[in-house]
Amino acid sequence: MASNAVNFLIGNVLGEFKDSPRSVMTLDSTGDLVLLASKHVLNIVNISSPYVGDSSNLPYNSCKYPNKNVKWEVKAAQWNPHKTESSVFVITKNHVADIFVHVNGKVKLLSTLQSHTRAITDLDWSVHDSNLLLTCSSDGNAFLWDKRQLGPVQLFETLQSCSSSQVKWNKLEEHIFATSHDRDIRIWDGRKTDRPIYISGHLKKIHGLDWSTHNSKLLASASEDETVKFGTTPSQPSITTSAN
Repeated sequence: MASNAVNFLIGNVLGEFKDSPRSVMTLDSTGDLVLLASKHVLNIVNISSPYVGDSSNLPYNSCKYPNKNVKWEVKAAQWNPHKTESSVFVITKNHVADIFVHVNGKVKLLSTLQSHTRAITDLDWSVHDSNLLLTCSSDGNAFLWDKRQLGPVQLFETLQSCSSSQVKWNKLEEHIFATSHDRDIRIWDGRKTDRPIYISGHLKKIHGLDWSTHNSKLLASASEDETVKFGTTPSQPSITTSAN
């Protein structure tokens, strides 16, 4: 029987961190720095020169920041995608999001965002405004934040007992974003908090969501039902399905 397995090319191992598990990894916009986060520690590694010296036996060229809140595991993390703010990143722990800045080999906590009532499940920096950040949560709601302010700018409330697992900004339209709720998707306009567009198409929970980089109406979603679906917004689309 022919195998459907795909062989991937595995590159050289740059380094290993075995002192404690890391739950989240994210690459910055320069492609040089990797954030490895856990509830105990944050490591920032320069992958272009991962070691202090020429030998792999020397310590890693990394910044280590002790994570003070050891009760909750880090669930999501993302560097700011803008060049002017490329040293800024955010991590989430339970219902809290912490914004940090990495400068001259040191990490500093800038602010803590706290308005969700249950665990934050996803986050996304705006590609249009370096100060704006979206979070979604098991409480079913999404918050829009401005990193220059302590409180949320806007609440996008579902009014239903259905958790939200994904949130993604539209890459071409600055006010539009999408959230996933179990098997459904909601398209929001940041200027109209009470009128989302509903898209239903999956048979099981959605775990992946993203917008096209060349078509502002094209959205992709991936689900536990073993399909990836592509559709257009705002009207209910004819959906193309790719099954495993």
